Amino acid sequence: MRREQGFTLLEMLVTLAIVALASTVIWQAMAQILRLESSMSGFQLQGARRIVQVAWARDAMRGFLPMEPVSPLRVRGTARELTGLAANPPGEAAIGVGRLALRLGFDEKSGETRLTSSVEGSEPVVLLRWPGDRGGFRYLSSAGEWVEMWPPDMKSYEGVPSAILLETGLEDAPVIVARPPAAGSPPLPSQASVKEP
Repeated sequence: MRREQGFTLLEMLVTLAIVALASTVIWQAMAQILRLESSMSGFQLQGARRIVQVAWARDAMRGFLPMEPVSPLRVRGTARELTGLAANPPGEAAIGVGRLALRLGFDEKSGETRLTSSVEGSEPVVLLRWPGDRGGFRYLSSAGEWVEMWPPDMKSYEGVPSAILLETGLEDAPVIVARPPAAGSPPLPSQASVKEP
């Protein structure tokens, strides 16, 4: 008796079992690859966001302008706050020149220190945040000394510091240093000192 051409039922079942097993393994490998890819893109996005935040904070510190010692808009700083007239301060209401305040504040609820920027007449914007209650501003005088208050004394008023340093609690940016381009420039006149012609 002659046998017909084709596969037996047993051969078909074995083939289907092998294909099902292979497709399951491939499906799990693809799912794992997609999970890794999505987590990696999250890390890349977080890193890119941190770079932008640090640049924003540095640009805010660079924008301070020198003013006369009697001006209420002159640059003043402590370890936790820096205020003064600044060019292009960060914020939605800030175009051109405005009174800028950079403040470090600790939020007990979240356990974070926040660097906020506020321009007169607008809500504060959080530029950076890090865990713990640490960080502070320091100012470089023209004598090359880092001080915790600006101006260090009114007898030798310099307008703006040669550099501003922000110590953060960030692992990827523990220190941010900015040099205002106006450092060493003569102070801008205040409204009181400008005489009408």
